[in-house]
Amino acid sequence: MITQETKIIEVNPSGIPEFLKALPYWINWKPVFVDGKAKKLPTYGETVLRGQYWETEGRPFADALRTVPANGGLSLLLSRQNDLACIDIDDCLPVSPRLNKILQLAPDAWCDLSPSGNGVHVWGFLPNKNAYLLPGRKTIGYHGKEYEWYGSGRVITVTGHTVCGNCLADLTEAVKFCESLRPKIAEAPAVNNSLTTNAPSVDFILQKAFDADPELQRMYYHGHSWQDKSREDFRFCQRMWFWLGRFGQQTIENVFEHSALYRPSKGPHYVPLTVRNAGKHWNGNYYGIKKG
Repeated sequence: MITQETKIIEVNPSGIPEFLKALPYWINWKPVFVDGKAKKLPTYGETVLRGQYWETEGRPFADALRTVPANGGLSLLLSRQNDLACIDIDDCLPVSPRLNKILQLAPDAWCDLSPSGNGVHVWGFLPNKNAYLLPGRKTIGYHGKEYEWYGSGRVITVTGHTVCGNCLADLTEAVKFCESLRPKIAEAPAVNNSLTTNAPSVDFILQKAFDADPELQRMYYHGHSWQDKSREDFRFCQRMWFWLGRFGQQTIENVFEHSALYRPSKGPHYVPLTVRNAGKHWNGNYYGIKKG
């Protein structure tokens, strides 16, 4: 995590392996601070990229190196057009049991420090990455508590400050391990007793919700993008009442806690209060806008 007090590591071009420099998927990034924390915006120089840029953009390493923004750096695009993948381990020292576990499954994978200097990126390829594209989702990866891994729909920073390794390793087994840590969403008893055993599951409905509402999917997998995080949480929970209200408040709380929006620092009462208030004040309009 980068804050306004963080000294961002400058790119070390000589430390970036030639097998990465040879790829045509380079762009830049620059930080924009919201509530004291940085959002890494994808850019060409100072120009911010929009839309599903990871599918269409990218340029040679030398071009991206020439346009590194002030206080920014280099990034690689992960998309369904290539087999690149990366495992992101936050708050990780170069000698760490969490990193060692991944390296046991992906020996000699090249790893570098994150721009904050407090995390490690494990680089590799994933030959069957499209197998992880679940129905209703447009990105590949998982934002977990111990590990995050990404295969598409993301840009990952590259600093060139090598931690270990010397190759682009096959991350198949390492990704399987990360996926094994993905929590299952517990379904609460349905409020409507007339529901049959053939009713759609929570996971099925979530997939439909993400397919219909990309912003909802972005909130769930990538977290906050608004300056007012509590308001964004509230909007997320309102939309969850639309999709999952039949399952009751406890199920919506479970989904909220498994999302990237969840902030343990808010305390044990924040989630139930937010979910309850979202249901109480929801007026039936999907986007929470007052009617009339």
